[in-house]
Amino acid sequence: MCIHYQVDPGSGVLGIAVTGLVTDQELTSCVGRIVTDSGIHPGMNVILDMRRLRQSTLSPDGIDRALRVLSELGGMGEESRLAILDRDGAAPRIDVIQILSGRFCAELRVCSDLDEVRSWLDLPETQEVLPTGSAPRSAE
Repeated sequence: MCIHYQVDPGSGVLGIAVTGLVTDQELTSCVGRIVTDSGIHPGMNVILDMRRLRQSTLSPDGIDRALRVLSELGGMGEESRLAILDRDGAAPRIDVIQILSGRFCAELRVCSDLDEVRSWLDLPETQEVLPTGSAPRSAE
């Protein structure tokens, strides 16, 4: 399991990249550490990159807990948008996230590429929104 994130307080975007095998406990624990970052503020838009998630043992309860932590501890709010980057619906549990997210954010969209995410969130084409660039932070 590997979870990295990048915070851009100026644009109000939290980018989270998940790779490998992820369990409920790992996801909730990592999200709990992410929201303690000083750059996190209420109402941020969240980009969840699940394109390299190979396997998942995530349960609906585990996803619910992680979304609740992200919401209650200040990273996502009622006005937030949640963009999920996915390969043609291949990431495990996308359906559960779509069902549960309505309680924690204003809108959710499953996107197939970064251009679609940037367009939906009104971000410049050149803006780095995922932790692949300058200084990704590990949530492990």
